Amino acid sequence: MSQTDSAAEPRAADDRPLGVAKAGGGAIVAPQSVLRKIRLYLELIRFSHTLFALPFALLGAAMAWAEVPFQWRHLAGILLCM
Repeated sequence: MSQTDSAAEPRAADDRPLGVAKAGGGAIVAPQSVLRKIRLYLELIRFSHTLFALPFALLGAAMAWAEVPFQWRHLAGILLCM
């Protein structure tokens, strides 16, 4: 064995890296990559941006409530979405 063979990552019997599951149909799916993509997507949401935008959303809702009666579900929807 050469040095590169001993430094290679451990592999399963069907030559896929350990920790990588085999999906139905023979496709290889790495669960870590799916979780990483979700984490990266959620990192785009910044708490500071939400706090900055919240007063504008509530001001817009207050202006709309001048025309339409106030409903708690509207306020809950705004807060949930922010």
